[in-house]
Amino acid sequence: MIKENLNQNFEIIDSKNLVSLNINNKSLKEIENEIINYVLKDENHNKKAAAERLDIGRTTLWRKITK
Repeated sequence: MIKENLNQNFEIIDSKNLVSLNINNKSLKEIENEIINYVLKDENHNKKAAAERLDIGRTTLWRKITK
């Protein structure tokens, strides 16, 4: 995909909310961290609930937030 064709904003729809993210000049890792932090905050930092909502294991979530 050519970078010039990428939309600089996109929306994520999950089971609870519609979230708009600005991806301008951000790496995939930065975008992933924003999503994880948003879900953790929305779940009151309950890692089990956040992992379920993100459809990843708790160990995977822990690994992603400690890097």
